[in-house]
Amino acid sequence: MSLAPIALFVYNRPTHTLKCLESLKRNPEARVSCLYIFADGPKADASPKDIKAIEATRAAIRMEKWCQEVVIHEAEKNKGLAHSIMDGVTKVVEQHGSIIVFEDDNELSSGTLSFLNNALATYEGEPKVMHISSYMFPVKDILPDTFFYSPTTCMGGWATWQRAWKLLERDPKKLLTTIEAKYDPSYFSLDGHYDFLDHLRANVDGRINSWAIRWQASVYIKGGLSLHPGHSLVRNVGFDETGVHSNWHQKPLFHHETLAEKIEIKPIPIEESKIARNAMKAHYDNHYNQSFIKKIRRKLLSGYYRMKNLLS
Repeated sequence: MSLAPIALFVYNRPTHTLKCLESLKRNPEARVSCLYIFADGPKADASPKDIKAIEATRAAIRMEKWCQEVVIHEAEKNKGLAHSIMDGVTKVVEQHGSIIVFEDDNELSSGTLSFLNNALATYEGEPKVMHISSYMFPVKDILPDTFFYSPTTCMGGWATWQRAWKLLERDPKKLLTTIEAKYDPSYFSLDGHYDFLDHLRANVDGRINSWAIRWQASVYIKGGLSLHPGHSLVRNVGFDETGVHSNWHQKPLFHHETLAEKIEIKPIPIEESKIARNAMKAHYDNHYNQSFIKKIRRKLLSGYYRMKNLLS
């Protein structure tokens, strides 16, 4: 089996970066894989402390030869996480046809690369499968070993193919307009259990700049599915106020104390798992403690959009 190239995106967190690389190296496949590291550059108003952290991160990625081949790209100026990832993934996937992606706050189990590579090989010829995730939320329900799910793509260690990534729409306004006009916004927002649509609105009006919601919306619009493990192979260690979009109070929603060491890929029906979708609804409800009024509102909105789609 041909192994997919790995892309790692780093910026100014040397400790996180080193922990990620050390866990990556513990994967046997790392010894015969190509690793691309994209190090973002300093902002125009970067302080001496910021510059020092960026330099320390760039020193960390050179401490060892983490994979068989390591290619480092260092940006002179700051591109921001969203553009750094979208540009970097595009560059690698157009050259190789597939890609495995990590960020500096991902800690991998020793079976992560095996899972992602086997999934890429198994579903390469299935156009409906657009995304492979090695992360899964710490839901309370017992999930299948692997399953398909929509709309969440999960970004804590993931993989895709050039055939899917070329369908990425970078303009959040186009995505928002398309979903509201032609699809069920309530379904996209997990039947109202989490407002993913507001993430798109936040990108449109400049409140945030996220590549992840663009990709998730692009997959949804194309009718794509994401493959997920029943238990996470990756842990996010960035809930310490150092991340762009992560902080300590979000930790219970995402954090795993233990990781799966090995999950085998076996072909399964390419259809969304209702068990997983319901588990995710409950997970968001438990975390955000949604009120009775919000629950009624989401049911009304869901009914409205379903009726609208039936009449259109």
